[in-house]
Amino acid sequence: MLNRIVITSLCFFFLSACGADSDGNVEEQDKTRIEEMLDLEFDDHDYSAVGIKVDIPVKTVSLIPVDAHFISGPSRVMADNGDRVFSGAETGLTIFSLNTNGLFDSVITEHSGLPGNYLANIKMMPPYYGGQSATNIQVYTLTEQGFEPYYEYSPSPRQMSYINFEVMQSCFYWVIRSESGRDSRIESWCPNQNTSHPNLAYHYPQRVQKIQVINDQYLAVSGDGPEKGFYLNLFRPEDGLLTLLDQKKLKEVGGGLDFAYHDGLLFFHTSDEVVYFDIRQGKLDNMRLLHNTYPDIDGYHLTEAPGGVILVNNRQVYRYFFEGQKPVRVVTAELQNSADTVHVFKDWVLINLDDPPMPDQAGVQELQVFLLSDLE
Repeated sequence: MLNRIVITSLCFFFLSACGADSDGNVEEQDKTRIEEMLDLEFDDHDYSAVGIKVDIPVKTVSLIPVDAHFISGPSRVMADNGDRVFSGAETGLTIFSLNTNGLFDSVITEHSGLPGNYLANIKMMPPYYGGQSATNIQVYTLTEQGFEPYYEYSPSPRQMSYINFEVMQSCFYWVIRSESGRDSRIESWCPNQNTSHPNLAYHYPQRVQKIQVINDQYLAVSGDGPEKGFYLNLFRPEDGLLTLLDQKKLKEVGGGLDFAYHDGLLFFHTSDEVVYFDIRQGKLDNMRLLHNTYPDIDGYHLTEAPGGVILVNNRQVYRYFFEGQKPVRVVTAELQNSADTVHVFKDWVLINLDDPPMPDQAGVQELQVFLLSDLE
């Protein structure tokens, strides 16, 4: 049984602890820190002290040596919606199965009844590793014999591709930045169109930072905007083309990478906070603050979890539970090591460790693995 320590109770369940009068009404000036946090009315929250803190038994799992620039989906190790975990290695694709003990079984080499599944990746060698920038985009199809090459595309060597690759409505999407870096091409390739050359899905006149599929309905795009500042964009894809639905300026300076989705809400982190929007009407409506902390653009990692979202910031993990449009509970814990990415995979939470090996060096990618139920 986990030893759970309640740091601060949720006072709205206990009116007497919240300054209630004889009629049970809570006066506004007597709000506790947890109520103020849920109303999103002040900054500099210490979330490790306002939520329920738990100890989680974490397993560390070592994978095979990886190529840090192998990308499957939004991160280096990606869980699909079946029972497999994909990892990229110098020798090619590796497929792991997560068993009931939270450890990885031997490599799976055969699959049955799964034709038509795809895995895509971008291999990139930026110039700062020596030589000229080169990009190679590859798509594999999953057959009973394993992954087989299906499509390959190499843009001009002088073009720079960003690191993530998305699949939506049977089309693949990626970003090609111009040589100057001041504008970007969001390209797509759709197998059912029987073409070898990608589509220009959208010409974004500024620099794109990241794209991500949201609820298989929208494509969220972060990057620079028409005026100085950092912007969030919401697109609707159709047949490999993109229609811009809404655009919101978030910051004068800074950036951000991770998205998450839960029940009509789009979550996104900037350089120093996590905000969320109501996108049920296809717009970036009603922006609210979820989490505000010190500037650390690379420290935030977001993913959807049952009932809400999980946020990881360096060694701290926060699980936010929502009711409708509002957070109602947060559970926190401390990790063994700094996180690089986070995924919820069936009943497990998978967290990549920070500082993976360089592309030209052999190394072992490690995951922190714990039960989702441990964070309740």
